[in-house]
Amino acid sequence: MPLPAALAARLAKRGLITGSEKNEGKKEIKKKIHEEVIAEDYDNAKEEINEIDLSQKFMGYSGCPNKYNIYHECSKKCKDLWGAGHLQPSEKYLKWQMKLLQKYPLPETWKAVYDPGLGQHYYWDWSSDLVSWLPPGHPKCQISQPASQLREDLHLKAADQDDNMSSDESASDQEPMDVDEVEPKKEYKAVNKDRFKIPDNRRIQRVEIHKDKKDRTLDPMDPASYSDIPRGKWSDGLARHNEAKTGADTTATGPLYQMRPYPSPGAVLRSNNKSTTNPETETTTSNPKVSFPETPE
Repeated sequence: MPLPAALAARLAKRGLITGSEKNEGKKEIKKKIHEEVIAEDYDNAKEEINEIDLSQKFMGYSGCPNKYNIYHECSKKCKDLWGAGHLQPSEKYLKWQMKLLQKYPLPETWKAVYDPGLGQHYYWDWSSDLVSWLPPGHPKCQISQPASQLREDLHLKAADQDDNMSSDESASDQEPMDVDEVEPKKEYKAVNKDRFKIPDNRRIQRVEIHKDKKDRTLDPMDPASYSDIPRGKWSDGLARHNEAKTGADTTATGPLYQMRPYPSPGAVLRSNNKSTTNPETETTTSNPKVSFPETPE
């Protein structure tokens, strides 16, 4: 195995190796450098070939009539099918173009370029690299970037999306390690939740309170919601023992105060008697109770 050049020079100065061994080391270094240069030349040639293929892919074949479509990529089939295309335009087209250019003359920076694929001219602005199928002065002219440039932009966007997808996949592959590290925290959170969990009884009470709040809302058909009548209770509609059954509305106010039918006098007296207590019982009950019997005089 040959020695490195620096080491061979040091050993030669010290007299440890002869000059022939030193020269052999230099020859080996020259061989390596020559091999590296040749390899680099081959790599440069491959890169140039790839660049030519990409430019041909974006520009398309000159004879293909579909190269103006940005979603179309020319292949060998296009070359075999269309060949060189229309080498010369028809006389009818040339007459039409002459009339068009006379009516809408081209500016200084614009130029008519023949497309053999379609057999007609397109118009190119060499200052801004923009193209159109009609002269720029035409009312229906639509100026845009060349199809090759738009096709290249689509290709770059698709490549960026592929890179993003690959990065997302690599991140998803690394996610299980992160999940394993975070699992103890999740268990700790679950324990804390169980510790501070509210009992079922309190939950039921909260649900009942919430129901009561809902029940307290007024019904739009309730008279208390659209008048001054106070809100009634559930027992307001029940019959009372000290009231005569007259069939009249006892809650009526205002113009409905004159109710019909009137209660009978006997019913009113009986209800009043029931509601009031007897005076005899009041007198007996009013006397103080005697704890010890009195002695007779």
